[in-house]
Amino acid sequence: MNIYSSLPKKLLNEGKRFFTNLRKINIIPNDIKMEGNTYTCNGSNLLFIEVLAKNYNLFGDDEKDMMKQSFHNLLLSIQDGEEIKVLIETKSGLKRYYLVLTNYGAGNISNLQQKAEIAISYLANSGVESRIARLEPLDYDAIKEEIIDDCIVSTSGDDKRYHRNYYLNSIPSYSNMNWLDPIWNLGQDGRIVISIQTQNKTSQIKKLNRSIKISSVISELKNVSASTKIAQELELEESQDSIQKLLEGKINLQRIKVDIQLTYSSLEELKIQNKSLVRELGGYSIQIRSYRALQYEAFMNNLLFFGSKDIKNSWFTYTSDVVSEFYPFKLTNIGTKGDFIGKLVNTNTDFYLDDELVEVRNRLIAGTSGSGKTYFTIQNIKENFGKGYKMLIIDPKNEYKMVANTNIELIGESQLTIISSNERGELAKALDLFWRECIRDTTTECRLYVDEAWELLDSPELLKDLTRFAKLGRSFKTGLVIITQSLKDYVNKDAKNIVDECKTKFFFRLAKTARDDLVKLNLPDMCIQTILNQQKGGCILHVDAPEHQNFYNIQIKKNDEN
Repeated sequence: MNIYSSLPKKLLNEGKRFFTNLRKINIIPNDIKMEGNTYTCNGSNLLFIEVLAKNYNLFGDDEKDMMKQSFHNLLLSIQDGEEIKVLIETKSGLKRYYLVLTNYGAGNISNLQQKAEIAISYLANSGVESRIARLEPLDYDAIKEEIIDDCIVSTSGDDKRYHRNYYLNSIPSYSNMNWLDPIWNLGQDGRIVISIQTQNKTSQIKKLNRSIKISSVISELKNVSASTKIAQELELEESQDSIQKLLEGKINLQRIKVDIQLTYSSLEELKIQNKSLVRELGGYSIQIRSYRALQYEAFMNNLLFFGSKDIKNSWFTYTSDVVSEFYPFKLTNIGTKGDFIGKLVNTNTDFYLDDELVEVRNRLIAGTSGSGKTYFTIQNIKENFGKGYKMLIIDPKNEYKMVANTNIELIGESQLTIISSNERGELAKALDLFWRECIRDTTTECRLYVDEAWELLDSPELLKDLTRFAKLGRSFKTGLVIITQSLKDYVNKDAKNIVDECKTKFFFRLAKTARDDLVKLNLPDMCIQTILNQQKGGCILHVDAPEHQNFYNIQIKKNDEN
């Protein structure tokens, strides 16, 4: 029974505040300190490693296996009784991934630093970059908390947020290795914390032997169905195999726990999203439960990592090779929503790109004549027109007149304007008027397309205009799209500033003479070779954003093409 249920509402609220203050004293350490990059408190140490996650689902099987194997090696390095955590933090739609190393109650900082170096090297073996990160401690004095309707309300200044904490109560069979994917894809701001512990080896063997005995007894019963007997025989064989691998040091027996902390802007939104969350995860046979009376403890646990380690017994036990199948450092947002780009060459899966996910809207599209560059650009213009974007196209070669076939009006203050002129004064006036329109209406997406902009780079005024669009357009929902056959003029000191602001770069086939220019753009040699030998319609996409340092080999296709 809820201890608050019989209290009057006014006294109930006061009581909750009182108990919250008591819990605050017990839960929040007063002596959290930073020593280098390590948090210390009451003899315990905490260190964060930021992992630059990759879009896991877009890789081939061999690359996925390498990532999982590296993660498994990391899991094997967790000693008996030790714990690591995976933290996935979402703010304003952007995800950050951390590996959290801990020394609870004992241990020294140098030992934690050594563990961090080992973890970073394991991840690097599969091409995953990571680095020790310093997270700034929160100003707890500036945050006031209270409990309302099974959630934590935090207020900092005029900013009020509603937080609800959950734990996974049941999960599907580990035969479905993708059961964590819907957790990864949660769009709300908040945190996902996955705790992984290694059990004592002696207790591991005892547990597996107990499983063997149970399976043996069940399989020998006469009134048991054939399917049940087969299942028990498989489990028996699996447990025996696990003991052998355990003794050989190939696996560990580990416990896994998943906590979720979601943040909403209002109580109404929280209630609506809560129902949606339960329903969505239920479709994957995942049961999620609120921490209810333990909301405050759970809130601080997921915020500080120095609270109670086990406020709810919601652990699941797997062998480490199975846990590695739940590979956590996955990006699933980029490539799955936004504009359709084409097919990934290595997996033949659809690839989408959402400008919002890479923060800036600037693009570079480079390719020789006949490479597919112009076709791709026209398709992009048509898509943006359909979405109501305002666009200006600088088209000195008059290549985009075919856009008129889509019944787009091309005159005056229309949604789309095409200028086929090289006259510097006329272009400067057009760019100025378009810029004024972009900053006047910040609710509408705007795009400036400049074909063969190198012809404009000899004009200091026009170069300044393009730089303004590249650097400041983000604040006004404006993107600059540079289209060119040659990169030579974009790798010099002045124009390179513009290219550096293009965080998505599409490289169609380029002439062999472009090799040096591609090197200056810091492209890997393998990508350069692909670009120089690319087939028509093929391109290398480079996405350069805080959590996306990735190259994708894409075949440009229409949505309805196979």
